Formats: sequence, C-alpha cells, structure tokens
Amino acid sequence: AIGSHGMPDIGANQMYYSASESGTISTIPEIHGLAVWHDGHIGVYIGHGEVIEAMGTLYGVVKTQLAGRGWTHWLKIAYINYD
Repeated sequence: AIGSHGMPDIGANQMYYSASESGTISTIPEIHGLAVWHDGHIGVYIGHGEVIEAMGTLYGVVKTQLAGRGWTHWLKIAYINYD
C-alpha cells in the first residue's frame, strides 16, 4: 500500500530489511533523521543521544534516550535524503 508522499506503508521490520545503509547501534553516526530499530519497532534519531518514538496510546510520541531502550541497529530509510 502507498502512504503519504508516495512512500510505501510498511512496518518497522520491512523498513530495516530494505534499508539502503545500516549498522549496529554501537556504530551509529551522528546524523539527525536516521532511524533506530529493534525487532518490530522504529524510532527517529535526533542527535545527541536522543530519539523520537511512538510509545502507544498511554504515552504517545515521546523523546527518549538512545541508550537503554533496546535499539539494536540504525538505518537510513530509502525515501529520505540525508545529504
């Protein structure tokens, strides 16, 4: 299915497996807008060790720390220009 702006409506794992570039969380570059991933969940890295992520209806979309949230990998999403 196609979502907004022509981007496919896919889940977190599909985003990770179709990433143009990725690595383990210990190698995350300081690039704002990278996605961070663990099985079934995606967040957006905003720099300085912070992430924006949706935490469900009880908490909504929140800013959290990169450390301690179980992120295993970072990735570049194919539909985002990181230049």
